Amino acid sequence: MVNLRTNRIFELNATGMRAWELIGDGHTREEIERRLEDEFDAAPGRVRAELEQLLGDLAREGLVDAVAHR
Repeated sequence: MVNLRTNRIFELNATGMRAWELIGDGHTREEIERRLEDEFDAAPGRVRAELEQLLGDLAREGLVDAVAHR
């Protein structure tokens, strides 16, 4: 993924890419978390931590609205 404003390149794994798709579809953080847990058969705590990290990174880059995804 490329931030066109800064030309910074971000590499996302399969989970990160799926989260990005769900963000684009307008899902809330809670909905995204549940979907990722189901789709990737992952532990809730791990999904929550990784999703929070991803959303924080994307928000700092101005790629998502931090308030909308809390």
